[in-house]
Amino acid sequence: MQIEAYKVRKKYGRVSQKKHFFVLYVVCSLLLTACGSVNLLPPQVETFPSPVAYVPIVTPPVIKPTITPTAIIITPTPSLPTLVAKKMPQDTSATIGLWAKDVSIPQVISATIDVGVGDSAILLQNTNVQAVSLAYQAVHVGFESDISGTIATKPNLVLFDKDKKVALSSDTRQPLINIRDIEVRVMLSNQAAERVQRASHDGILLDGVGQDLIRATAAPIFTTTKEFTEQQRRDAVEGMLRAVKAKLPPTKLMIIGGYAWKDGSTYSARQDEARALAEIGDGIYVSDFLRVPISKTTDFRSEANWRKDIDMLASTSFGDKIVMLRTAFLDPNTPVDDTQMRQWLMYTVSSYLLGKNGKQTYLYFDVNGRTDIWRDLVFTIPLGTPLKAYETLKSGIFIRSFSNGVVLVNASNETKKADLDREYLTQSGVLTKSISMTANTGIILLK
Repeated sequence: MQIEAYKVRKKYGRVSQKKHFFVLYVVCSLLLTACGSVNLLPPQVETFPSPVAYVPIVTPPVIKPTITPTAIIITPTPSLPTLVAKKMPQDTSATIGLWAKDVSIPQVISATIDVGVGDSAILLQNTNVQAVSLAYQAVHVGFESDISGTIATKPNLVLFDKDKKVALSSDTRQPLINIRDIEVRVMLSNQAAERVQRASHDGILLDGVGQDLIRATAAPIFTTTKEFTEQQRRDAVEGMLRAVKAKLPPTKLMIIGGYAWKDGSTYSARQDEARALAEIGDGIYVSDFLRVPISKTTDFRSEANWRKDIDMLASTSFGDKIVMLRTAFLDPNTPVDDTQMRQWLMYTVSSYLLGKNGKQTYLYFDVNGRTDIWRDLVFTIPLGTPLKAYETLKSGIFIRSFSNGVVLVNASNETKKADLDREYLTQSGVLTKSISMTANTGIILLK
């Protein structure tokens, strides 16, 4: 850099000298012309064109004494304190990131739990320093202890149906609270901040955000006597999220679930709105990935709705946003046998891998809280990094290529077959170049 700077100064120094000679030549020519005709040799052509295009009559410069510059006192600007960065879950690369709600300690598992939700998640950090712990708060229900007193004194805090009866949550059957109300937002914000700080959590999971405000088939929700409009729904959710965000310390995470992030169908219906609202937080929670938790174990979503779930995952998992998915079986009256559990496990993990793009994407396969499932080798399979987005084979099977293998899913309700580009190794150790997949199944093959 010093040599180049010297060359530039030397080069332009020569140009400046030539400029002075040219000015002197022009002035002398004017003086000689006034004395009569004199034959002059033409000036030599400049190899570097002079910037002087016209030379007026020059007034001699007035020479002024040199003034000693006044010393400038620079006052140092006080540096602002550096904020401690938010603790993000560990980078899972192309592996299968895992999270769990109310994780129990101790437990013997082969996989790594990256995110734990609930007070017991604090204990998880004793054995996994990288783990992130989140407090939990449902933000769509409340006032369970004295709903009659609340209705009598502050009816503006709860929601009603068209018959002016208290509206109940579709899942817990508890009274729905009115998140448009300032007092409700203050209450939720204070609760969220207190729960995070009480146990020194790394953040909080807000569940049920705006839940039941979107009711396509059921009776609409009312505040006093007026039905929610689309804009009022959005404003209510945004106002509540911003209130909680403002109350939380800036170093704490805020994950939001419910509303337009419940599953792929709700997300696709209001995608722009969902993206804009998600920017308020640090990530989203998809509670009904691939299935409704209380549905039958034999119920699978249509291929079209399955694809909405995968496309939602692909869209939301770009960048540094956290995406937490949950595929749950919570009906106590419908136990899951080992065969059904294995089919759902491979179907869920394969579907997750088809759509995952970012490095902060986590899956929770929840079969009534069973932790023995986390010892399954599918969660630690060395699949490598994805090479491209998922594709559809001629047979209708969905496939995605990774550096160490492929993932395939048959999301239809019929058996399908396909030939592969090379031989792959199955989890049972068999080499194969063709596959036959029954309805609603997934498979992972290694090179």
